[in-house]
Amino acid sequence: LTGVMGLDDIPASVPFTYNCNPSSCSFEADSVGCVKIQGTPTELGIYPLTIKAKVYISSLIFLNVDFSGYHLEVKDFTGISSISKNKFDVSQNAPNPVYSSTSILVNLVTPGTINLKVFNAIGNQILYTSISGKHGINTITLDASKFSPGIYFYTVAAGDNSITKTLVVENR
Repeated sequence: LTGVMGLDDIPASVPFTYNCNPSSCSFEADSVGCVKIQGTPTELGIYPLTIKAKVYISSLIFLNVDFSGYHLEVKDFTGISSISKNKFDVSQNAPNPVYSSTSILVNLVTPGTINLKVFNAIGNQILYTSISGKHGINTITLDASKFSPGIYFYTVAAGDNSITKTLVVENR
């Protein structure tokens, strides 16, 4: 794989990029691999893509080939739902997936202690922190840079209230 054309044409607040697995973007004829395309679109639509590749016939002979007919379709936006200001509430962390740090919003009806616990996929607690929260929206910044890639769960608690959400950690 030598490129993905059309990504620059997608209106985006975070430009679209691609990464290969394997990272060399070289795929043997009988192998399985993938290309992850990511970005943050700002407009709904269907955006044509052309996959550019060098197809080797032998170790020295290759053809440059363009594979058209692909597209990226932005059907609906997903995002962080608004957080209720009338009750105890916890936002989904953003960004998610996270590469280094992420933010979690917590609404407190009255000032109090906010406890954050993070668990790995098999239920082991890997982080605990406690902060003093004010009335209203509080922001917790979570450093996930030392977490292994995977799926985690975080529980935010204040008083008798608690909410658990999912956190995804990826490597860059």
